[in-house]
Amino acid sequence: MIGRRIASERDYHRFQIGGSASGDVKSLLVHDTGLEPQEQHLLFKGQEKQDYELLHDAGVQDKSKLLLVEDAAARERRLQEQQKQEQFARACQIISHDHADVDKLEEQTPPSMFNYRSLSEHFSW
Repeated sequence: MIGRRIASERDYHRFQIGGSASGDVKSLLVHDTGLEPQEQHLLFKGQEKQDYELLHDAGVQDKSKLLLVEDAAARERRLQEQQKQEQFARACQIISHDHADVDKLEEQTPPSMFNYRSLSEHFSW
């Protein structure tokens, strides 16, 4: 087993893996980082490792340090999605507030204004 230390923007991740491919390491980091494997770039000695590359073939040894970098385009997509969700939440809150205002107005309105039967007597449909 080889001990590896992965540095990301937020944390260091330590784990033991023997003879793994870069893609396997990315899959292990999904839970810890919240990044899907296609959103991750794994670097060793300044060079990005492809998902199919075996880390020991690339020279990764016990206690080697790998760098995990988030894909910039994925970050931008995630931020845009977060902004859309926040806008939707604000819109829902406004609608909810307006609905409450309508309910208050309905309570203040005399019931005779909503007597649809009397309206139908006055108008021939």
